Amino acid sequence: MRIFLRPLVYSSLAVYTAQYLLGGFSFINSSFFSIFPIVVGLALLYTFVRPILHLISLPDGGISFTALTIVLTVVILQVLAFFVPTFDIQAGVLNAPRFLLEFLPTSHLSVFWTLVVSSVVISTVYNFFLWLAGKK
Repeated sequence: MRIFLRPLVYSSLAVYTAQYLLGGFSFINSSFFSIFPIVVGLALLYTFVRPILHLISLPDGGISFTALTIVLTVVILQVLAFFVPTFDIQAGVLNAPRFLLEFLPTSHLSVFWTLVVSSVVISTVYNFFLWLAGKK
């Protein structure tokens, strides 16, 4: 049970974090059932494809593995946006943190860059929760 529940929880927290930071995801209604297919798709990616990627990149698990995970997240999000009628990816806004407003301006992102940055956020948040839970 933990094998399937943990990726669902981590994926849902990662999607909500990406939505909060970028605002690039559009759901027809913001109910749980409109977000659920996206969370299940990402959880399946991280449950089944991630171990295969570990086997493929056995000697090198660093930057190339992270880049491949981000690319797969981009592909999965794009496929989910195509097949799930309640989910759409829109241009997002990357707001600078309050203490860095003088150094980093607010950036308006195109749909492609919103997809790339949101997949980086999703992968980072998911990996953070994996690290936080520890290897068991």
